[in-house]
Amino acid sequence: MTFGDRVRGIAIALFTGCLLAVTPAAGAPSAPGGPGTAPLAQAPNGPQHLDAVMGQEAVLNPMPILTKTGTASWAEGFDALVAALKDITAEMDRLGLKRAGDAMVAYTASDEAGFDYEAQIPFSGATTEKPANGVGLGASYSGRVLKFGHVGSFADMDNTYEAIANYLDARNIEAQDLYIERYLTDPVTAPPESLEVEIFVPLR
Repeated sequence: MTFGDRVRGIAIALFTGCLLAVTPAAGAPSAPGGPGTAPLAQAPNGPQHLDAVMGQEAVLNPMPILTKTGTASWAEGFDALVAALKDITAEMDRLGLKRAGDAMVAYTASDEAGFDYEAQIPFSGATTEKPANGVGLGASYSGRVLKFGHVGSFADMDNTYEAIANYLDARNIEAQDLYIERYLTDPVTAPPESLEVEIFVPLR
């Protein structure tokens, strides 16, 4: 499975935001690192093992977010996401709002040439002005999800998504055709080779 495969062919309605607060679902075990934290498996000196990915059920609660949508080629995908997050941050500063969480990205459509995305950053505060420069206001997705983790490069996330697909298939889990990524390391400042990401798979 390639990076394109993980979103190619997905036909979904655009979620108006996906920056989320996470509450562990009832009965869901806590992973090492604290309640509601999925294990981030990493191979020594390399990307995480395909057989080490474990999903944890959680409930996502809505938050106010600033969003920006766009389209990018597969080769320039990471740079496009970083640029969108920079635009959101600039608008947040202009409006006098405060950042209230980690950046996230949802993939909303794709084809052989590239993909459509929605970048989001949560905020606190209020303003009477409307966002500009293609930035909009939204509310985050809420509902039951499985949470997975990735530590490593942006390119190596293909391996993590393959492991997630195997995990779902092996357990006959019915999931929505959507992946949501939350970046625990800021993609604007962190190199694409050193990312820590939570991946949410909404459940049916």
